[in-house]
Amino acid sequence: MKFYNKIKETKWYNWFLDKINELIKKNGKEARNIIENDYISLAPIDNVENAEVYFQALIWAIKQKRVNNIAITGPYGSGKSSIIETFLKREKRKEIKNINISLANFSRKKEESDVEREKANSSQEEKIEEEILKQLFYKVKYKKLPQSRYKRLHKISGVWLFTKIFMVIAVIGLLIYQLFKDSLQEFNKKRALFVFEKSGIISTICTIVLIVVLIIIITYWLWLALSKIKIKGLNIADKALIELDNTKSSSAFNKNMDEIVYFFEVNKFNVVFFEDLDRFGDNSIFIKLRELNTILNNNDMIKRKIAFVYVIRDDVFLGKERTKFFDFILPIVPFINSTNSVEVMRKWLGERKYNISDEFIKRVSVYIDDMRILNNVFNELNIYKKLLTEGQKLNLEDEHMAALIIFKNLYPKDFSDLQAEKGIVKEAFENKVSFVKNKIESIKEEYTDCKNILNSIDEEVLDTLTELKKIFIFDFVLYDRNYISLNIGDNSYSFKTFMSDEFDFELLLTDNIVINYRNENGYTQTETIKNVNEYTSSNNSKGIIDKYNYLKHNTHKRKVDLQQQISELQEKERTIRSLKLKELIKEYNIKDILSENVRENKLLVFLLRNGYIDESYSNYMNIFHEHSITADDMNFILSIRNYEAKQFDYKLTKCEQIIENLSEYEFEQLEIFNYDLLECLLEKMPSSIKCINFIKALISNLSIGWDFINEFSSYTKHRECFLQLLAKYWDNMWTFISNHPALDKNRKEGFLLEILRCIDKNTLQVLNVVGEDEKKCISEYLKKNHMFMLHMKEHGISAKKTIEVLEVINIKFEKRDCFSTYEEVKQYIIENNMYEINPEMMGCVIDYIALNSGYSVDNTYAVDNKNRCNYTVIRKLDNKFINNYIIENFEEYIENVVLAIESNTEEKEEAVLDMLSRLVNNTELCNRIIEKEAVVINNLEYCCADILDDGDDEIRDNTKTIWNSILLNQRLGLVWTNIMIYYEQFGISSQLIDFIDANFGSLANEESSIENVTEDFIKDFIKKDMKQELYIAFLKNFRLEDFSVDVESYKEKQIEGMLDTLYFVFSVEILKKIKEVYPKLLSKLLHNYRKEVLSNIERIPVDSAILESIIVDDNYSISDKQEIFDNASAKDVTINIARYLKQGKINVSKATVDACWELLPKEECYELLKNNIDSYTNDQLSVKFGEMGKPYEDLQDRNRRHTVWFFKDKYNIELLKLLEKREYITSTYEKTGHDKQLYIIARVKRCNK
Repeated sequence: MKFYNKIKETKWYNWFLDKINELIKKNGKEARNIIENDYISLAPIDNVENAEVYFQALIWAIKQKRVNNIAITGPYGSGKSSIIETFLKREKRKEIKNINISLANFSRKKEESDVEREKANSSQEEKIEEEILKQLFYKVKYKKLPQSRYKRLHKISGVWLFTKIFMVIAVIGLLIYQLFKDSLQEFNKKRALFVFEKSGIISTICTIVLIVVLIIIITYWLWLALSKIKIKGLNIADKALIELDNTKSSSAFNKNMDEIVYFFEVNKFNVVFFEDLDRFGDNSIFIKLRELNTILNNNDMIKRKIAFVYVIRDDVFLGKERTKFFDFILPIVPFINSTNSVEVMRKWLGERKYNISDEFIKRVSVYIDDMRILNNVFNELNIYKKLLTEGQKLNLEDEHMAALIIFKNLYPKDFSDLQAEKGIVKEAFENKVSFVKNKIESIKEEYTDCKNILNSIDEEVLDTLTELKKIFIFDFVLYDRNYISLNIGDNSYSFKTFMSDEFDFELLLTDNIVINYRNENGYTQTETIKNVNEYTSSNNSKGIIDKYNYLKHNTHKRKVDLQQQISELQEKERTIRSLKLKELIKEYNIKDILSENVRENKLLVFLLRNGYIDESYSNYMNIFHEHSITADDMNFILSIRNYEAKQFDYKLTKCEQIIENLSEYEFEQLEIFNYDLLECLLEKMPSSIKCINFIKALISNLSIGWDFINEFSSYTKHRECFLQLLAKYWDNMWTFISNHPALDKNRKEGFLLEILRCIDKNTLQVLNVVGEDEKKCISEYLKKNHMFMLHMKEHGISAKKTIEVLEVINIKFEKRDCFSTYEEVKQYIIENNMYEINPEMMGCVIDYIALNSGYSVDNTYAVDNKNRCNYTVIRKLDNKFINNYIIENFEEYIENVVLAIESNTEEKEEAVLDMLSRLVNNTELCNRIIEKEAVVINNLEYCCADILDDGDDEIRDNTKTIWNSILLNQRLGLVWTNIMIYYEQFGISSQLIDFIDANFGSLANEESSIENVTEDFIKDFIKKDMKQELYIAFLKNFRLEDFSVDVESYKEKQIEGMLDTLYFVFSVEILKKIKEVYPKLLSKLLHNYRKEVLSNIERIPVDSAILESIIVDDNYSISDKQEIFDNASAKDVTINIARYLKQGKINVSKATVDACWELLPKEECYELLKNNIDSYTNDQLSVKFGEMGKPYEDLQDRNRRHTVWFFKDKYNIELLKLLEKREYITSTYEKTGHDKQLYIIARVKRCNK
């Protein structure tokens, strides 16, 4: 320090600081501040700002004569001492001479009894008084208290002592010389000690030197002796003694009062400041000091006022005692407390650029309310940072360091315990260990329970399956039938095999299971069970298949749920092991983690809860010794524990030691990601938990981990081991890689090639299947990337490994590029059906089979026609692998190949018939085949006819649908034989009728097979609905001899067709039936069968219907009609007959005319009357005229001669001529009326009665 002060006094020191200030001026910080202000003194400052109010009040109080006891009050750390220091510095007045007395607390242990406590208090009071006296007496130089009875040690000057001794010796020498002058001269003459002649100068000098040396030696030994003298006490008067080391006197003030008065009498002090007296917790000292002050101020020898200023807490005196004791109280507003310490901390830390967040400052500052503590925190933080962070170049967190320093200052004993690995902080982390241990034990118990349940599920399933089997064979046991065996397909199962656990229950899903058993008579019998579920079900119970399906689904769900629960428990265990105390407190109830003793320390709980004190606390309180690892290595470890990730390529030196220093759970953090570290793990300990945790951490944090994986896979020398571990623990590894948007196709493919090269079959199986739907991701990728097989070959993956990969992923290739591989692999693909059934792959396989090995087929035909008649070609190839493959997937083959190839329209008839036979249960595909293929089925009997004999209704229905499609698409040979084959199986359908209709011309000319048409077919056919043209044509070509029609068995159109073709023999009964059933056809029958009708007219009951049909039929002559009407009755007249009769073509009776008159509208009755006028007499006509209205009703009056006017028209002219001829009127003439119309005027003849 002395050296530093000397440097500061040199000229180059200031020059050096100026240069540094110029260099760092841009940073806004001067070098002098950086060098000199790193620390803060804990002593009171003498430059308090904004304290004028305090100073004015204190000066006023000191000047007041009656104010002798002044209190300066405020809490600890409020700045009371700093106010005093600043006051004394700024108020250097002659009238104020002060002395400061500051006492420290004497701590003691807790007393066990009141007597001991009283004794201790008395002892403490005595010590306080002695301390005050010592500070008073030692304040001034000993010279200023010449009459004091205190004898104090003081510094003895060697020069002063030498001078004094020299002067004494000189005086003594002079006295001796004067007294013994003659003797000395005589002696000198003899000895020649002092000779002043030239010849005796040397001797004289030597004598003088000898005397001086002797004096110096005496001076030194005397000074040394005086320095070693210790004063045990001060003798005051004769009996007064102040013991300075172990005095047991009860009142030092009383015994030394005269010394105290003498002190103030000699020295001019008028203000005495007492500090820290309140720390002793004993107010009696204040009373004695007040008494002392009174004594001093009342002493006549001291002619001035002496003020005592007490610097104390606010709560030393309570209530009225406070104002009664002190003459003036000066309160100090605290400079800092828990609410504003944040600003001080923020300013100080901000100036020094600590990496401490404002959030931390705000939250932790509430625990600090003392400026001294805060200053000490700053100092210690500065020292710790320089030693631990800057000195050791370690990346320690400033916040964590500050938290520990704050805890150290507020709880120094607990911090001391922590350094000894004990105490409350240590207890907190022991609580964490205990909590984690208990949690893990609980998780393991739950894990064990889940594993046990999972293991028992299979046993439960086997037991349940046994019960289901018993249900199946229950009937045989119930009815004393002895079960022999069970036939499923081509396999037979004994009772023992059936009941064994190895029996595959899925076999019972097969239809048509045959059970062989012996009946009660001992005969062997069989029973076929078409549907096991229906066979074993009852009204109130499901069948065993339903129960099995439920069991299967429920078992699978239970297993999945348990496996998921086990995985979650394992993950929970890993997580809880890796959680820091901060995270545990956040996740769980703090009461379950920390003991009550720990929780009572609120600051510690706060720091632990927020992670400011964590598991790495030892790094912040101990110096790191670089021996096993480097500082960079240690910084990496710290970065993991502080959750501050380094770059992946951060260089590590001693990786094995780093691995050893890190816990297993720390390898689960993303901060662990480092190339060198993982390289060491892969090389030294690839199967260790730490390495596995590292890999799992990469997988769990793919947002960051993938960048590491992507780069490290190119960096590492242990690529194969790395990928193996990734694949083992990363189930959806390939899904992630294949969907990664930042990877191009080549990079993705490169990863996959390496994966396939290095992983085993089991890992590949897991890697390939992802998601709940068990989607096969690698298989899908290979299917879409057609050249991958070639790339595998180029990448050096052997044929054997390639086949192993294909065996696991079970891919079906879509493109022929998959054949860009080894010959063994091609053959494996074909033999194991590892290709899609599509045109491209089927063409590729056909080409490969046709062009390789010795198959008995025309190679050129197969290659050239595979797209015109694909199935025909395959049948000719006769290769068992392709044949079996497409037969097993026949519908898919037809859909994706035969129907998909647009040009595939030339399949041979045999191939088409084979396809239809195999697809009899899929009529939709059969229809499409028939529509597509340009083939003619020459003999319908060969199309599915062989399976019709099975009698299965469904097959018959499907066959009918297929045949109908053949008819619909005109694919049937045009011979009546095929028609008869269809008819014999399915009768006459609409499709058959349409086919015959479309091809009747050709069929009618097909004379070779027309003879095969049976009478039954004809009878059935003519009863079917069809186009009338076809019906009539068919009736004309296929007549039945002596056909007697059952009218009710035919529809109206059919009877009509028969009438048109005169298909049946006429009879009165048929006429009656047609008249009854189809009255509309009566007229056609009467028309077409005229001769037969006329010849049988007497037998025919002529009614209005027959009469009407004949009367309007031009096929009948007038004479025919007259003959029929002569036999008709007026009651049979209909309106149609009336309209015919009004024409007057045949003669009818008056009754018939009257009947017509009643039926016809009035306007038609005029013509009826005119044309049938001869049927009436004049009198009868008179009545009719009365019914006809004006002007005809005027003709009714025949009692007088008169005229009647009629419009001149054709009807009236003809009617009047007829009346004139019958002499009903006499004459007529024409005349124009007033309306300019021409009228005929008739003169009615008078009738003489």
